[in-house]
This record gives sequence, C-alpha cells and structure tokens, in this order.
Amino acid sequence: MRVGWTGGVAAQRCARLKVLALLLVSLMTGGRAVSAVPTVWLWQEEGLADGLPELPARLRAEGCALRFVDGAALAAEGLKPGAPDVLVLPYGDRYPIALADTLDALTARGCALVVTGGERSFARPVYPTAAGARGLTETGDELARLAPDAAWNRPLAGPDDHVCAEVTGNAVRVTLNVAAYAYAGTDLPFVDAADAVLELELRGEPTVRRLSLDLHEQDGARWKQIVPVSPEWTRHRIHFAQFVPYASPRATGRNGPAPASVARFSVGMTHAMGGRRGGFAFELRGVRVLRAQVAAAQVAGAPRFADEDLSVARWFGAQHVGESRNRPAPRLRDGMRCAQTDTAILRMYGGPLQGSRWAVFDLAPGSVARNETAVDRVTQAVRTLATGVWQEGLRPRFRAAEGRVLMDVCLPLMNPGAAPVTVTATLSVNGAGRSSRTITLPARQSEAVDLVFAEGLAAPRLAQEPLELCVATRASAGPVVGDGRFRLDARAALRGICDAMLARAREDGSLHGYSFIDNRGIRVLLGGYEIFCDSRYRDAALRWGMTLLAEQREDGGYRMGYGITSKGEECYVADGGEIVVGILRLAAYAEPALRGRLLASADRYMRYRESFRVPEGGIGVGWCLHDYGQRPVTPLDTPTRIYAPERNTYTIGCSLAGAYGHAALRGQPDLFRRAAADADWLMPRTRRLSGAFVESVVFAHAFAETPERRGLYADYLRTAFLAPMLDASKEQAWWFHSDGRHALNLFGLVYCAHRLEERAELTAEIYRALCAMFSTDAPRSIPETLAGQKLGQSEWLYISYGTLGLVDAVSPSASLARWTDAPPR
Repeated sequence: MRVGWTGGVAAQRCARLKVLALLLVSLMTGGRAVSAVPTVWLWQEEGLADGLPELPARLRAEGCALRFVDGAALAAEGLKPGAPDVLVLPYGDRYPIALADTLDALTARGCALVVTGGERSFARPVYPTAAGARGLTETGDELARLAPDAAWNRPLAGPDDHVCAEVTGNAVRVTLNVAAYAYAGTDLPFVDAADAVLELELRGEPTVRRLSLDLHEQDGARWKQIVPVSPEWTRHRIHFAQFVPYASPRATGRNGPAPASVARFSVGMTHAMGGRRGGFAFELRGVRVLRAQVAAAQVAGAPRFADEDLSVARWFGAQHVGESRNRPAPRLRDGMRCAQTDTAILRMYGGPLQGSRWAVFDLAPGSVARNETAVDRVTQAVRTLATGVWQEGLRPRFRAAEGRVLMDVCLPLMNPGAAPVTVTATLSVNGAGRSSRTITLPARQSEAVDLVFAEGLAAPRLAQEPLELCVATRASAGPVVGDGRFRLDARAALRGICDAMLARAREDGSLHGYSFIDNRGIRVLLGGYEIFCDSRYRDAALRWGMTLLAEQREDGGYRMGYGITSKGEECYVADGGEIVVGILRLAAYAEPALRGRLLASADRYMRYRESFRVPEGGIGVGWCLHDYGQRPVTPLDTPTRIYAPERNTYTIGCSLAGAYGHAALRGQPDLFRRAAADADWLMPRTRRLSGAFVESVVFAHAFAETPERRGLYADYLRTAFLAPMLDASKEQAWWFHSDGRHALNLFGLVYCAHRLEERAELTAEIYRALCAMFSTDAPRSIPETLAGQKLGQSEWLYISYGTLGLVDAVSPSASLARWTDAPPR
C-alpha cells in the first residue's frame, strides 16, 4: 500500500496528486491492541449487483460501526452536521449522483473515502428512478440507427479549413485540415422519444485526443459535448441532456436538445482542441440513438462530476455556453500512476477537497481480486484512514536573521482518529543525525500541527547545493501515513524539467499551444541548452520559432494559438509583445540566414505594435472580437481595432520587454527612446509589479542605455516589486496566483538578487520558492505537475513562467546570455 498527497494550481479547479510512502508500525501497545472504533458508511443501491459482498461482514468483524446508505440517504444526510469516519464506494467507476452535491461537505467534516474504480472512480453517475437505480447512459430499445453508407455531406468549416468524409466498410473515415475549425456532418433519422442516448464508436490517429460531437436542432439551436479519443475503437454513450447549448440563446433553460427536433449530427474539432493547425484523421461507426432510462429533467436538475479537460466551456468559451452546474471530478489518475501498486492512500492538498483523505483501488468488475484479497485491502484501508496519524512531509522554512539566511525544519502532523496518539520522530539533514522530538496529538484533528525539529540551521546554498531531509516516525497506536523525506537538487530539477518539456513538445515545437505561454517555455529550453549544452533543447526551441515565422500575419501580428473563430481572427498586441521576446531570444542561437529572418520578423511585429499607438503615448489592445474599451467588456460581430490603452495598461506592461530586447539587438537610438517612453508611460500607472510586468521592467533594467535609466528602473523594481513581495505573508504561495502567471516573479527575484542587491530577506524568499516549486517531494511542485497526465493552461503557465526563474537561479542570467553579442552555436 502506498500513500500520497494531491493538490492543484490556485485559479484552476482541478487538483493534482502526490503519492508518498505508507509507514505501517505496530498496532500493539503493552501487549494489547489500541484503536478507535471507526464509523463506516457503505454505499448500497437497489438494482446494482453487490460490490464486494463479503465486505460488510469483515468490517463488522473488525469492530466498525457499519451503516448501509443509498443515494437518497446521501442526499438527505450528506449536508447535515456529523459525518462518518469513512465512506466506501464499492461499485467501481459508479457513484451516487447525490455525492456531487455532498462530497465537499462530507470531506470538510472529516469523512475519508474508499473508492474502487481507480482513476475513473467518478465516471458513471447512478440515479434513483421508479424502476430502481440506473446509470446515466443505461438504455432501452433502439430508436434510430444511422445507415453505414449514410451521406456525410453537411460539413461545417472555416474558409481555410477542409473536410473529407468517406465510407470504408462499416465505418466512416474523416480527414480534416484544420486552420480554425472543421466538422463532418450528416442528417439524423427522426427520433420519437422524450429522452434519448446517442451511441457511437470512435478511434483516431494519435494526434486526435478529443472531438466535439454536435447536435443541430431544426430551429438552429446547436448543442455540444466533447469526448476523448484514442487509437483503439471505443464506444461512447452520451445522454441528450449532457449536451450543452453553444451560441444558442434560444436554448437557454432547456434540459438538452429535444430528440424529435434534432435534424443533424456533426463531429469535428478546432485547432485548439488538436493543439496545432494541420491534418487530423479519425473514424466512427455504429451511430445510433437509444431510449434513455433516466429522464432529461433528472439529469439536468442535479450536478454531476465532470472531466474539466472535456469541458465545452474550456474549449469554446464560457461566454458561449453559459455556466455549468457540474463539479470537477476528483483527479485520482496521477496518484494511481505514482503508486504503482493496487492501492494508493492519498490526501488532497488543495482545491475544494483540500485536506480530504482517500484510499483508491482499481478493482475491475469480475476480476478474481474482487473477493477475499480485495476485501482484505479495503478493510485495511478503512482502518488506516480512520486511525492513522498523517505526516504531511518535512518542510524547510527560511528566514533572515542578522544578515544571514537560517533554516528551520518542521514536520506537520495530524491525528483524525478518535483517540489521542503520541508520536516520536527523528530527523537527519544530508545524512547527519540531528534531533528527536515527541508530541502528543489530540483526537479528531482537522488541521495539522507543526513538530519543530531544528531552528536556526545555516541554510545551504540551495541553487548550487542539494538538500536532503529525512525523518523516521513512530506512533503509540495506529499506522503513520506519509513520506518522511524532503529533497531539492535545483540543477537536477532543471534538467528533468527540460527533458519533460522536450518529451511533451509537438512537432512544431509548441508546448501548450498558446504562444505567449510557449515563449517562456522555449526560453527555458534555451537556458537548458546554455547550461547543459544539450542541442535537443535548442533544436526544439528553433522549431517553435520557425512555426511562428511561417504563421506570422501579413500585418506583422503574431498568431497567438487561439482567437481564430467563425467571426474572424483576433490578434492582441500584448500577446505579440511576449511572443517577440522568444523570437529575439532565438536570434542568439540561429545561423546567420535564420537570424536575419528572426530579426526581420521582430521588426514587422514592432511596426504592428506601433500601428496601435495613440497620440497620448499609450498602445491599444489590437484586433478584437470584444470591445475592451467598455466595462463590462462587450462582444463584437467582426474583428475591430480596439485602443483604450488607459483601461488596458497590460499592452505596454506585457510588451515592454520586447521593446527593450528589440532595441538592444538593433542598437538604434530611436528604438531605445521609444522603449524608454513606454516605460515612462507605464510606471506611474502601475504601482505593483508581478508576472509579465516585472519581466518587462527586468528587461528595461538589463538593456537600459544609460546609468540614469538603470538607476530609475532599479528604484522602480525595489519599490513596486521587491518591497511588496518581501512584506507579504511568508505563507503566501504567490507562484500559483493568477493561474500561475505570478510564478514569473521568481525570475524577477533572482534577477534582483544578482543585479541589484544580495539581501538575506530576498535570498530566503527565493529559497522558499525553490523548495515549493522544484522539490519532487513538495506537493504541487513543477516536477510533480509535469509528471501528471493532463496539463492545461494554468499548469503550463506555472511550469513555463516558474522554470524561467530556476534557469537563472542555477546559472545567473543564463536566460539572457549572449543577447546582444551571440555568434551562432
């Protein structure tokens, strides 16, 4: 059995998992067992085959106070005061629909969960019906079937997109060339039913990871649902009430498309869903409509758990689909991956389920292991969750004292059990013994208390020296759950992140796909090349640059990786200002011919930027499909030039780095004067710097022409960046703020430490960030985030923005090396 922690990035709602080691110690004290009697709720539903039928007797034999609950009981009592010690869900990937509404409340009151469906434990909701419990997509008779040779002659695509659908045997092969969006479409037979389920089988080339299924009603209303796609044939069933309206105001308030009104079916994708523009291919077969056994009103009336990666709002914009009542499904995949065993004991570190405790099994229905062996494991997990002492993992803490950086070492402990427990722990630092401590933990703790081992140790030079902390822990009763290690090797972390980025990079060099994010990612790879001399990092970065050159607009704007719609294309000046920094950075690593193309591309963008300047000195937003000059922002029907710099200071805040970097490479006095004027415009309008803004002022300081200008920017960095950063609470995880954008503050802190002043307070804050962001033993660290299966926008912001600071921590100013004097390498 293994244990772990799980958490997620701040504005993102979906939580990451970190698995630690489970330490089981003797349950005997003085020759007799000492344990609390746990109260256990076991989900049992009429109409479902018994899950682990021997489990109730075993739990009772172990002394558990057992109660059977169905979905109705969870709905009635889940939100009331009081909670069991453990709730067991024994039906694999099925769960009671009431749990989507009550899980937060149950876990907040200390209830732990045992789930048996592995990473898919919340995949299939079960609803109470007059006929008994029924799954969301359980069906009755067939209502309609699409003929295998049906004509797929209703494409939906942008002006530069192409769709080809051809029948091959009993399947239809669809080939898309996607610049913006492309769908194959066909007419559906008439369906005479109130409630229906769409069924089909799909498989796709490896580049096709998800597809949008669209139902079109006769009145023009359009409904969407997104499904995952793999290279193997996979059957999908989607209740009509799972479809959400897309850009269809007339559908507001309805429980899904009316089956009798659906006239057409489309399947396809946008370039954002594919992660790039270009060719994609997939096949589908067996399209039919079946009678649903759960009413649409019942489905629409209750929230359910949903995979955020398959959210229509994520891929098409919440403004087009409205708000969803669904809840993000607890993300258990990474915990199962890391555990590499049959059971993972986990604790949520962040998000709405923060602090909740879990045992996760993957018990395939009908497998031999579902009987006695599985019952043993579930029983042991129940006792561990109900009586175990939890240690969150060692935490080094850094502080300044008398001009030095000191380190304290703490071990957070928690006892959720019904009886007090005495815990003794012994610490070693880099292999050397230090100290032991003993603490008695009260019963029913909902928050951890810190056991302080050592105070005032001289802090190691974390950017250059590895740190390893180890603790051995034993309890007077019950198991100890949690890993007793903390390790940080900054140089090894950077190498591992670069390798992980390289493994995830696409053929065109992109990482996330939004170019303003990938700009920082490719600069991380170039920093890795600078430090480790691994040409693979440089080559991937250059591929990204070549893609941006090929896609650059005729007017000089950079394509952003998003913003191309059926209404036209958006092109923001701010995005381009961030992208151009990556283009300019690549010039140091390109052969002469390519270097010339990169610089010419930057010149074109800077002219595009200038075309949005207003007489008062500010710069407008760009070509937009929303009027950012209005509050609230209002949608537009066609791309429109929007200015309003006073309301959108981020245009200069995000592009000043590019302006100074461009001036430094070109060496033209007028470019320096223009960049200085932009800085003068920005500074009085921005009292506090963070994210891209601090990056811009760092570039201004690094490339300023005169000592007076450098002094001006140094003072601004001290007052608008360092002072608020160092005055803030030291418990703030600022690297998660603004969806991970503030992770770029580490780049600013490291630059200031190297170029402005080396202060103990500043170094202590850098060390705190390095430990939290780059230790493999820190929950929600960047290495742990990269090891996860699903990386969305907030994860890539955190990874790319944060690691740029690590580059310069490992090798000062490596991310700016050879900017102005760079022979090709």
